[in-house]
Amino acid sequence: MESYLKDQFGDVKPKNSSEEALQRWRKLCWFVKNPKRRFRFTANLTKRSEAEAIRQTFQANFRVAVIVSQAALQFIQGLTDYKVPEEVKAAGFQIGADELGSIVERHDVKKLGGHGGVEGIVDKLSTSIT
Repeated sequence: MESYLKDQFGDVKPKNSSEEALQRWRKLCWFVKNPKRRFRFTANLTKRSEAEAIRQTFQANFRVAVIVSQAALQFIQGLTDYKVPEEVKAAGFQIGADELGSIVERHDVKKLGGHGGVEGIVDKLSTSIT
């Protein structure tokens, strides 16, 4: 039996064998005296595939979490980067009505501070509060 197996499976190494070679090895060794003893040092292919599936699941979940966090950071930074529309610049102002409306509607103190507070808004509207 040993010589037959060596002739048929010379490519099966004790370590780092391919899964296909190990599967062929187990398929042809269906009739052995003590299979537990015969295969005790051979890799458990079902557990190996289950571990690979779990690893891929974790990797996919981690990839989704990274993409979501990057999108959230980009969204947050996008709110702080205000660009003045061309129509507003042509009218002589430095802040648009939509931006002012969103600050007032949401009571957004961060955006208000980003524009320089009340004094900054007054300067951007070219008005006087005195």
